[in-house]
Amino acid sequence: MEELVIMSEEIRSPDVRDTLSEEEIAQILVLVDVCGKRAKQAKTNLDAALNVVLSQDTILELTDLEVSVEKKVSAPKKDWDHQKLLAVTIEGILDKHRDLDTGTVTAPYSVLMSEIFDYAAVSYWRMKKLKELGINGNEYCEVGTPRVSFQISQQTQTERNTNDDIDFFD
Repeated sequence: MEELVIMSEEIRSPDVRDTLSEEEIAQILVLVDVCGKRAKQAKTNLDAALNVVLSQDTILELTDLEVSVEKKVSAPKKDWDHQKLLAVTIEGILDKHRDLDTGTVTAPYSVLMSEIFDYAAVSYWRMKKLKELGINGNEYCEVGTPRVSFQISQQTQTERNTNDDIDFFD
C-alpha cells in the first residue's frame, strides 16, 4: 500500500505526470478506486468476523503493529424529532440561567442562543438561507480551494464487450 502512495506521489509530480497520457492516469485511478472498494469490503467482512470473536470489554494489543483494537458499540440514530428536542433543550438552557427566586432569565439572548451549540452541532450552514437574511456566509468562514472529484462509472455490457481483456469490476 505504501508503494502505491509513493507511486501516486511520483505521478503527481510534473516530471512523471507529463510523460503519461490522460488514459494512463485514468486507468491507474480506476484501478486504485476498485482496490479501495474491495479493501472496504474486506474490512467490512473482517469487522463482522472480529465482532463475533472479540468481547466488548476486551482491548486487543497488537504489539508488533504498535496498535490496539477495541470493540466499540453504538446504535445509529435516525428519525429525530428535532422540534421537540430543540424545545426541551431550550427549556433546559433557560432553566440553567433562571433566577430561582424571581424566575427571570439572567443571561443575554446571545449567550442563550449560542449555548445551544453545546448540545447540538451544525455541520454546515445553508448558504442560500443565510443569503435570504442578507448574510454572506463566506465572510464567516475560510473558503478553501474548490475540490475536483471524478465519478467512475461501469460501462454498459456493449461497451464492456469491446474491452474483454479488462475484468477488474467482476
